[in-house]
Amino acid sequence: MLRLIRDILDERQTYGYRRVLVLLNRRLALAGQPCVNHKRVYRIMRQNGLLLARHSGKRLQRAHDGKAITLRRNTR
Repeated sequence: MLRLIRDILDERQTYGYRRVLVLLNRRLALAGQPCVNHKRVYRIMRQNGLLLARHSGKRLQRAHDGKAITLRRNTR
């Protein structure tokens, strides 16, 4: 199982466990083998250090001093 996961990650290094799971299950289905669970793929990738870094989703805060410069009143 680990060998198949490493083969997929050698082709596409930026794929996480969800995309790897889909490609792995496609390969297993073509070979006539049963599909695997997402928890198994996640565990194998975690144990071997193959997971991507988690995305925090936070944006940088821009400083705003509260003043808006306009050319005339009531416009921006």
